[in-house]
Order: sequence, then structure tokens, then C-alpha cells
Amino acid sequence: MYRHPDQKKPFSTENARMGWHLMLANIAAVIVGFFCTDLIETAFSNAKVTDCFLFFTATLLIVAELAGKRTLNIKEITWFDVLFIGCSQVLALLSCVSRFGPTIAGV
Repeated sequence: MYRHPDQKKPFSTENARMGWHLMLANIAAVIVGFFCTDLIETAFSNAKVTDCFLFFTATLLIVAELAGKRTLNIKEITWFDVLFIGCSQVLALLSCVSRFGPTIAGV
């Protein structure tokens, strides 16, 4: 249902709440990406660092699998969950760390 922006109820619908959650989750990656560009580029050029990140990703996925599954309904996701997922996404900026690996482990 369309609502005029002057009604000032930004969290009234599930889609609006999801939009705010997506924006909040991306803030951490934007900040780290902006301020740590040189560090991230250096990590991409070093083979030993890349090997370590591949090992880290594999370990992270194994630990997440052993820890068990957790399911959340969209309505149950809190701001803390969104921030935690966003901080997990920061790891995806590093070399050989998959984008979904830290997110799956974080959730």
C-alpha cells in the first residue's frame, strides 16, 4: 500500500523496515572500505595473506555448521542483528573471504 512520505512512519511496513535494515547493515562496510583502501589492496597482492584468509573462511564455515542453524523471521530481526550482519560483511572486503561466509556464520 502506498503511503505519502509526509506521514512520517518510516517503519510502519515490513518493506520499509527491510530497507532501513539494508542501509544500516551497509554502513560498516562503507566506512571500512573508505578508510582502509590501502590495507585492503595490500592484502589482495600478498599470496600468504590470501592463503590465511582462505583458511579463515573455511574455519568460519565449519564452526558455523557445527554451532547449528538458527532461523529468524523477518519480523524478529533486531537492530543489533542488522549491525552484527553488517560487521560480518566487512570481512568480505578482505581477499578470499566470501561475502556469504561471514554473513551465514554471523546469523
